Amino acid sequence: MSGDPVLTQKELLHLAMTDSRNGRHDEAIIKLKRCITAEPASAAAHHLLAAEYAEIGMLQEATEEFEQVLSLDATSVAARFQLGLTYMLAGDAGQAKRAWSAIAEIERDGPWDRFRAALECLMSNEFTGALKHFDAGLAMNFKNDALRRDMSRLRDKVRAASPPDQPEASEQQANELLLRNYTRGPKN
Repeated sequence: MSGDPVLTQKELLHLAMTDSRNGRHDEAIIKLKRCITAEPASAAAHHLLAAEYAEIGMLQEATEEFEQVLSLDATSVAARFQLGLTYMLAGDAGQAKRAWSAIAEIERDGPWDRFRAALECLMSNEFTGALKHFDAGLAMNFKNDALRRDMSRLRDKVRAASPPDQPEASEQQANELLLRNYTRGPKN
């Protein structure tokens, strides 16, 4: 028998996703970096690495990796959406909107486009418009369970934070709502 067994790209990606789901972000990042070293043009590995960085709050690194994904696959709506989200979380609404601008061209009125429109409404403190876009997106027939969960969770938070007699939020309320939904602290 010669040498140690070597994991394939597919195996490394699968193991990295398992590590990520189980909160082992360090192990996931190590495996994803191994994937990228072996295959630098792997948009999937860059995308997963960007998501890991975003998950642990390393927004600059996440932004750089999402940019790399888009340089490899300019039509990746998920990466484009998440790039805008990292800009939004970093407090740069203008960059978020620029990152999201191509979503409407790639997927006009699809679920990602509706989620984008809802977040842009929230950034402008327009709870009523955000709810309209969330509801329209959730009414669509699509198979991305994670996207559906995120949209539903944020829609429910917007509804809870928006009393019927005050449909629009203050800027502080809108920012707090977005940050609570997309930033994670230590898991208990």
